[in-house]
Amino acid sequence: MKLNILPGSLARRAAGKYIRKKSYAGSRNRKITNWAEVKSIAFLVDGHDPAALRMLLNQLHAYAQKGKKVHIFGYVKKLPPFEEDGIYWFTNKDLNWAGLPKPSVLKALNIQTYDLLINTAEIKVSTLHYLSALSHATLRIGPYAEEWAECYDFMIIQDPGETVPELLKKAEYYLSTFNKQYAPVHGTTD
Repeated sequence: MKLNILPGSLARRAAGKYIRKKSYAGSRNRKITNWAEVKSIAFLVDGHDPAALRMLLNQLHAYAQKGKKVHIFGYVKKLPPFEEDGIYWFTNKDLNWAGLPKPSVLKALNIQTYDLLINTAEIKVSTLHYLSALSHATLRIGPYAEEWAECYDFMIIQDPGETVPELLKKAEYYLSTFNKQYAPVHGTTD
């Protein structure tokens, strides 16, 4: 009897098992913070398309101009497209056989606890999903994909053709509605 297990499938199962062992990774006792109260944000970015990355960085730096502390962690297979802009880059050399980040990457990410961690990469970039799951961020947000639900506290559906800046606007909108004191509905009395 021959088993047909693909190496990628085996690696994904091993990584998933490792992540589930971590007490903070599976914790659902996360705090949802209103957007106005968010002070620090960590962004996970994919550096494979330099033009798209440059446009995304412009938006991320706009958050810094609005008073948010922005930290960017980028993943590329071999060489970063550019090294300025204060991005912490990691490559395949910084991963183990299952695609999990090595301790040096986790240490860089978990030096501080961020109020918010947002994965801006496409769903197929599994390494950034793993990094999200292993982070100590107060709230982890990513694009909706059922197979990666254990890596996030809040997932946002991305419509076909929707860009990352539109995804970030959705995240801002949803976070700005959380924990708000709503006024009574029009026409009701106390």
